[in-house]
Amino acid sequence: MGQVSGPMNPIDLDLEAIQFDGTWMTREQLVSLITSKLDASDYFVSKPSEALEQLTATLAELRTLALSVTPQLADALTQAAARQGKTEACIAREAIMAHLGMSDTAAAPEVPPAMVARRSGPNRAAKTSATFVRPQ
Repeated sequence: MGQVSGPMNPIDLDLEAIQFDGTWMTREQLVSLITSKLDASDYFVSKPSEALEQLTATLAELRTLALSVTPQLADALTQAAARQGKTEACIAREAIMAHLGMSDTAAAPEVPPAMVARRSGPNRAAKTSATFVRPQ
């Protein structure tokens, strides 16, 4: 699922979401959570704030690589992504990481189907790109 794990929570690069408190949350959702807590005079916002900071910092470091492939490889990539419920970028990332001997240190948490559906769309399959995070 195009995930990166750091010292805290797994991050799904394609969804631009972080797993926080057992749920995948985007930056907007974390901001909303923090705001609602503060509005309710609940000042225990350090954990969602840390998750927001981790997600924001990780997304700020991303690099996009364009990849030229034959139509056959592009079709195979699209089919593999559809079968696995992943994006083409995720499949490319995983293949490159495997080729370089890099592995994701955390088990991939389950992403809710509603969020997986947001990964695909009319423009997703037309452009194949892969996003990487530099190891720290």
